[in-house]
Order: sequence, then structure tokens, then C-alpha cells
Amino acid sequence: MKTTACREAATFSALLFSIPLLFINDFIRLFNKFNLKTIMKTFIRVKTALVALAVLSITFVSCEKDKDNKPDNAGLLTEKNWKISAATIDPAIDWFGNGTLVTNLYAQWDPCSKDDLVIFSKNGTVKFDEGLTKCFPNDPQTVTGLWAFNTDKTVISITQDGDTESWEVVELTKDKMIVEYKEVNEGITYTITGTFKKQ
Repeated sequence: MKTTACREAATFSALLFSIPLLFINDFIRLFNKFNLKTIMKTFIRVKTALVALAVLSITFVSCEKDKDNKPDNAGLLTEKNWKISAATIDPAIDWFGNGTLVTNLYAQWDPCSKDDLVIFSKNGTVKFDEGLTKCFPNDPQTVTGLWAFNTDKTVISITQDGDTESWEVVELTKDKMIVEYKEVNEGITYTITGTFKKQ
């Protein structure tokens, strides 16, 4: 919505910037005729146009500030070690197979899974590191895949071994990342939310 307003403001401003020059010529002709009433009307028209230009100028500054203040998600994401600190699933699942429904996945994980790291590099590669401990000693310390943002940098696509999954970015700061991943199983869509913290 704000971007549309900025484009409209730019269009109107192109028209309004030409108005004062026309009014100056009107002033010259009117002063020659000494028609005070008409001169005052023209002055009001000029004043109105200048106020409109001032409002548009403020709009332009606001648009530029919005553009400048837009966070650089690629810069916030890359070249950091991210460690998961929370993971939930909705709707709940029967994690233990005994009818007990679970939403807090993180609480069910072994410590060897909680110290894993994810590292996104600027060259488009992503590394999944086992951290200090491995759940299976023979597993490689790191596996590598590819990652990419969508156009507005709100979705991270990760490709590994030919499979691609998409993480929707819910929150991304210099030291925290929250993403959502959707998985469909037997007609039910599960939303997995993961919270990562910078190490």
C-alpha cells in the first residue's frame, strides 16, 4: 500500500512542479492590469499548489526512509552459526505412539540434536553441522546444501540431495530467527515452527 502511495505521489508531483511557473506568468500579466481581486485569487492558487508540493516532498522523504530502513535479511541471515532453541508443531502429534499428543518437539529431542548448527553462506551454500556431539558417531560432521531467498526475502528455500523445502521467515534479527515449515501428511497440514539463536 505504501509503495502504491509513493508512485502516485511521484506522478502528481511531476504535474504540480510545473504549476508555479505558470502562475508566475499570470502574476506578471495581472500586475500589469492592476486587478487586485484577481491577483489575490491567483496568490491563493499558488499558495495551495506550494502547500501540495510541500506535502508531496514529505511523502517522498517518508518513502525514502522506509526504503532505507528496510532490514537486509540476507545480511542478517548469513555468515552466522544458528542453533535451534525451540521447536513446536501444530496440530499436535502422537510422538510416543501411546495416544499422548505433543506440540513441543524440542522437549522430546536428545541433547545431541539440540547442539546442531545451521550456517548460511553468502555464496548460496548452507551447512548443517552436528555440533559438539553426534547422535550417531558414524554420521559426517557436516552436510551441505543450497539455499536462496524469494524475491522479497521472506522465504528461504533449502535444497539438499535433490529435495527442496521452504522456510517462511516469521522473524529475523541480528541474533534471532523464527521460521515456519509446513508438511502435509495423510491430508493434514502440520506447521513446524523453529526458533534459532545466533551463537
